[in-house]
Amino acid sequence: MRDLKKAYPDVEIDDEDSMGAVLRTISLAHKNEKFLLVFDEWDYVFHKDYFSESDRGKFTAFLGGITKGMAYVEMAYLTGVLPIKKYSASDTMNHFDEYNMANSDMYDEYFGFTGEEVDELYQRYLKNRVTPGFSREDLADWYDGYQRENGGSIYNPNSVVRALTRNALNSYWAKAGEYDELKDYVLAIVHATESPLKAYNDERTIV
Repeated sequence: MRDLKKAYPDVEIDDEDSMGAVLRTISLAHKNEKFLLVFDEWDYVFHKDYFSESDRGKFTAFLGGITKGMAYVEMAYLTGVLPIKKYSASDTMNHFDEYNMANSDMYDEYFGFTGEEVDELYQRYLKNRVTPGFSREDLADWYDGYQRENGGSIYNPNSVVRALTRNALNSYWAKAGEYDELKDYVLAIVHATESPLKAYNDERTIV
């Protein structure tokens, strides 16, 4: 609210109003001005145990309420790893289209560096390094972690830039954060399959 008050000092904003109401008021006061809404890691509430199911439901309701069918929204952009429609009520966030680096031919080139972009960066690297620490093939071995729908590779931008800057290959992505969320997913999969497998084995007749 503080940022909106600063950006729109001519609009009377009540701290008690909802975010949607405030954006609607600003839009009407400024000739139907529209907003680009960005929610980074929208699914954070699903990764942490201290959020209850009620908290998660309220949050997805908030996201849907502030974006769905609202005239003040030019575009809403969410990032995350969980599929939106699976983790929200049936119609709360069904107005979103989902794109991922595994099967989105339309946008997959924007999820990381393409092979052509890495080629160009590597040539710049060679011009600025008297003694290169690795080959172009080494970069591919380390950082082309995803295959595009059209068959090309997508490289981890953070790792590529750090490797070229530091003249050293390393697991830079692993050092950028913890593995807690990945661990949670793996454990969830294990727990989800453990009971059915046990039940199946218990019912089998050993001959």
